[in-house]
Amino acid sequence: GVTALIQIPRAEVCMLNIRDVNGKLLESKNMGLNRGINSFDISSFDLGSGMYFLEIHAQSGNVKVERFVITR
Repeated sequence: GVTALIQIPRAEVCMLNIRDVNGKLLESKNMGLNRGINSFDISSFDLGSGMYFLEIHAQSGNVKVERFVITR
């Protein structure tokens, strides 16, 4: 599977969005994340080959965007 590792400074609920290269929202999920490193299974979203962006929107207002590529 494909797993993303997300590190946050404190425990909080975050909105995780996956977008394609055109900015289209493909998946969205609320997750409670723990302080430190969290793992998130991306393979459960059945994404095809291509480049995607994982957006992490924290309740505190912080936003982080990570690019990832899936090759099948």
